[in-house]
Amino acid sequence: MRIAIVGIGGIGGFLGTKLCTAYSESKIHEIIFIQRGEHYSKIKESGLTYIGKTETIIHPHHIYETTEDAGIFDLVFMAVKSRDLEVATRAISNNVTEDTIIIPLLNGVNNAKRIKNKIPKSTVLNGCIYVSAAIENPGTVRQLGGAGKLIIGPLKGKTEPFEHIVTVLKDAGINAELTADITRAVWEKYILISSWASISSKYKLPIGAILNNGAIREELKTMLEEAVKVATTLGVMLDEEIIKNCMDRYAILPYTNKTSMQLDIEAGKKPEIDIMTKFIVDTAAQLGIDVPTYSNVLKALSKRK
Repeated sequence: MRIAIVGIGGIGGFLGTKLCTAYSESKIHEIIFIQRGEHYSKIKESGLTYIGKTETIIHPHHIYETTEDAGIFDLVFMAVKSRDLEVATRAISNNVTEDTIIIPLLNGVNNAKRIKNKIPKSTVLNGCIYVSAAIENPGTVRQLGGAGKLIIGPLKGKTEPFEHIVTVLKDAGINAELTADITRAVWEKYILISSWASISSKYKLPIGAILNNGAIREELKTMLEEAVKVATTLGVMLDEEIIKNCMDRYAILPYTNKTSMQLDIEAGKKPEIDIMTKFIVDTAAQLGIDVPTYSNVLKALSKRK
């Protein structure tokens, strides 16, 4: 297959490194990066440096700044920021056919529907990944945490037609899972990250300091409860122990771990407050339910932008 990764930031860098390590020296699959700006130039010149437990330098078969001459893709992973999804989707519209499979891995729960609205002819799955990584400087991505578990699945219908994708991912050393209940999986990951990203950005604290502060820890737990309330009101069937599971996940993270939204704020970049915090507040308002803690955090973050 011709496999394109759109956006070589934290998620795209992790995925791209795994796929290139497995396939860049072979003719089994063709790995293509889509990236803009200085990050593109550095990768094109000397490869992508990915720093995790070890440092790896990888080279895709091709890297493009625009998709005009990139050809047709068989499989596309969208790993851009939420605010860039529509623009990035339009950009690849001439590179896909009705047989192309597109999988978003960015933050949020409605990404598959957003893509399908722009490219109705393609097959769009939904997906999520548990990895914390970010661009350290042009040409370099550093992994901060996360086991890299990747979950994909169709919004409806059978999973069997997509088993070959999981095989490709697993053969590249990626812990991939195909599920018939992707909506639940995406929401459970979103609840975990949304609450943490919002609270960590409000206080500019790593996860260890958040958990060690009784009042902030309770604020985080309340945000989890409010996000769960929104999801269940929408009809999403979540794990009964989801709040405990989230708190347990936070507890095993390295003390210094920060969210990408907090890192963006600290670096002076535009944070994803709209998708991480405002989405819950707006959705709750549409449903007629109260999320006072999320609302207060949103007000604090809005003043800081």
